[in-house]
Amino acid sequence: MPRPEGRRCLVTSASGITVSRLRSGSLLHRFQSALPSGSQDTAGPANSFCILDCVFQEGKNTYYVMDLMCWRGMSFYDCAAEFRLFWVQQKLAETEGVLDAACNEGYRFSSVPSCWCSPSGFSAAVRCEVPFVQDGLYLLHMDGYYMPGQSPLALLWKDASCSRYFLDTDGEGNVGEFQQVTLVYQGDGSLATGDTPPVALGRLPEDLQSSLRHKLKAGKLLRCTIREQGIRTEYGQPLSADLRFEEFANQRRGHADTVGKVLFQHNARKGLISHDTVVAELQEQQRQTSAYDSSTKAMQETEHLQGC
Repeated sequence: MPRPEGRRCLVTSASGITVSRLRSGSLLHRFQSALPSGSQDTAGPANSFCILDCVFQEGKNTYYVMDLMCWRGMSFYDCAAEFRLFWVQQKLAETEGVLDAACNEGYRFSSVPSCWCSPSGFSAAVRCEVPFVQDGLYLLHMDGYYMPGQSPLALLWKDASCSRYFLDTDGEGNVGEFQQVTLVYQGDGSLATGDTPPVALGRLPEDLQSSLRHKLKAGKLLRCTIREQGIRTEYGQPLSADLRFEEFANQRRGHADTVGKVLFQHNARKGLISHDTVVAELQEQQRQTSAYDSSTKAMQETEHLQGC
């Protein structure tokens, strides 16, 4: 599904008020909405709350609903993504006033179109006309449950054809000469990603640890750059990186970069994950699946004839 450019946030409606919060937990907006229990007019029992996973696009004052966790108190965490998307699109369409900014104190909610991740579907999602500025594609495993935090069942992909910022930029929108990463300092001196378990990409030099000893402690976030030697991998897994410490990161972000993000940016800088590359891989998977199905069918027919 096309991902709108904007700020990822969690929207909750309960006890007659609607609240949106950023990933850091900071308050984004507090307002009256037409969501169930989102205003005094739509307030219901205490258990009729909603929780939505959204992207807020400021230019349009719109919350684009990417996923659903609860609706009228009903939990959807353990429902397949395919059903969650179907349900939330239906409910947004049939709930009076939700799509109308006049009923949400100037804000509006909108669903996002989705399609199968086939070669043609992937290309269509990249090139489709949408009423918002696009920032890549959001890929969901159709049978996957909603898992808070990092999950291989939900991935963000982007390239220059569908995102203005597919490479990380600085505050002025410029791509740096070297890839920047935010890593967490471990007590043993290693610098690791924000995964569970963390993946160590390098170590802080002993002399630097000594000079920074009054500021360093386990869990501190550090901003580093990956230098000329890049990332050394084996079977697709990172073993180490050519790291240089730059400065302490903003600790309010609360987490280090994941290994998925680090590798994505590393490969994107090399042009290894373009639209054409992904489509070619999907076509190959489709070919292998078709060949396997044909082989399985032939074996079943042979076994049937032998049993006659």
